Amino acid sequence: MMTTTITQEEFKALVANDVRKETTPEQQAQLCSDYDSWLNELNIMLNDVQIQLSHWKARNREKKAELQPNWNAETWTTFRLEQDRWRTNALRFKASVEATIREVKALKKKYNESLLKAS
Repeated sequence: MMTTTITQEEFKALVANDVRKETTPEQQAQLCSDYDSWLNELNIMLNDVQIQLSHWKARNREKKAELQPNWNAETWTTFRLEQDRWRTNALRFKASVEATIREVKALKKKYNESLLKAS
């Protein structure tokens, strides 16, 4: 169940900030109030990054095919540097999302175990 104090878009932004480790303790508590929605948003982010990485590969192949007839090494090098920079950042973000998923699953497990002990 979504928290009633923020909208779906605000929740998505909160999850994105959490992946970047930019949340306050109050915001972290808000996320902890709905583990399932938190995990769902993280999985959506992970899928989006994986799709973007697939598109990145296709873009590189297209650009290489476009440049090969008149092979402009400088243009290709510039393009590759930009793309490599983008790919590195995307992979870092993907790793952060995966780490956050693991953290949330551990928090959810700990929470569920505490509920079992309390009952």
